[in-house]
Amino acid sequence: MNENWTQHAPTLLDYEDSPVPEKHMISKRLWDYYLGNKSLDSDTIHDITDMFSDMSFNRAFEAVAHVHSAAAPLYLYLYSHRGEFGIAQAYMRLSLKVPILLDGLLTEAFGLIKKYILNWPDPHYGVCHGDEMAMFFKMHPLLSTINPGSKDFNFSRSLVSLWASFAKNG
Repeated sequence: MNENWTQHAPTLLDYEDSPVPEKHMISKRLWDYYLGNKSLDSDTIHDITDMFSDMSFNRAFEAVAHVHSAAAPLYLYLYSHRGEFGIAQAYMRLSLKVPILLDGLLTEAFGLIKKYILNWPDPHYGVCHGDEMAMFFKMHPLLSTINPGSKDFNFSRSLVSLWASFAKNG
């Protein structure tokens, strides 16, 4: 992929209908912006994730927000709280080598052992689309338990209060 970036990037990032010279220019600019002089590998996973997030979520989100804002008031928010629970963390822990339910249970058990017995840090892969749902709703206890007094508990209470205030008062 590193050697054939300009060939694959237009398809992966949805600009394959652009003229060929423009495709190459866009591909080079994207590489320079997100990766600079680095290559695509496990060390640049955050850079690659940012690139794909911007192209798949943020670009479409911005277009829809622009159209909607012409017809009605629009209020946007960017959720960036790195909570204890994260969808990316849950997916990145899975081995995908056994049935998903068993994989989730084994992964969670090993994660608890790593965290509470071995004191190994759990890598945080960033905030993901939908992560805030754990702050609003009581979800499955293996997925998102928020303990009273924790940072997430206090953050959750504040976030629910802010949203309730917005719903009531605008």
